[in-house]
Amino acid sequence: MKLMLVDVLRHARRLEKLKIQEPFLLASDSRVSDAIARLRNLKAFSSCSYSFEGADFNPSKMLTSMKSKLVKASIDFGNGEDPIDVLENFASSLEELEVIGVVFKRKNIQYPKMKTLSVESWRVSEIGPLIHAYPNLRTLDIQGYLRAEHHNNHAAACREMNKTFQLIENSWKTLSYVHTTAIELYALAINCKIHCLHVENICDHKDIVMLAAVLPDCRPSVLRIRSKDKRSFGKIAKIIPAADLIHLNLWIDLSGFSTSRRTDRNFELVSLIFVLQQ
Repeated sequence: MKLMLVDVLRHARRLEKLKIQEPFLLASDSRVSDAIARLRNLKAFSSCSYSFEGADFNPSKMLTSMKSKLVKASIDFGNGEDPIDVLENFASSLEELEVIGVVFKRKNIQYPKMKTLSVESWRVSEIGPLIHAYPNLRTLDIQGYLRAEHHNNHAAACREMNKTFQLIENSWKTLSYVHTTAIELYALAINCKIHCLHVENICDHKDIVMLAAVLPDCRPSVLRIRSKDKRSFGKIAKIIPAADLIHLNLWIDLSGFSTSRRTDRNFELVSLIFVLQQ
């Protein structure tokens, strides 16, 4: 089967999209990754985790030697690689990137066409490398912080560092949509106008305090908040900024609010939508 795949890839001169759903193919035979690296017309490449029992494949060599100029990539690094560095080969072409298990460090490479960045399992740290590498970013989706006290402390330290950086170096000018959690947003300390801000998993008072701290800096026109705490409605209402906001969408989990099981099933989630007139 692998020999057949290698042969197909070697003759796939017009192949533009490739998704590897079985990463063992890459880990078990270097001829597969070599054949992928030699493809010249790939525009989109996607693969899942490379690490599993009995095999461990580092995609860096394949990615850095690719002949194609990717426009869209989805890669589970899983080992703390820096995508700014590893994907330098696509700096002039990459527009959409989805990564898992990464760090962002390098600051001397730019991806001018990058518009969409999605990151999972990244412990938010410096925002500087992101702003330097992706200056024209429009969509940012970050999920991955674990809920623990030491992570709250880490977020506070990151926030001070990132606030200082943006005061000195500036922030994004084109960021339009951000989807993340309160703690990640707090740690990033994004200091620029965001048209649409989507905040997930408001669970307790600490999340609301962090959200209150970031809203004046983000100045969203559209604000979407999803809360798991049915008691949070009044607290959230008090921190909603009046300036700039034209649309508010608030989801609150009401499971357990009623004693009726039937009611719980029917109204487990309530969505409140407000269109604010200027």
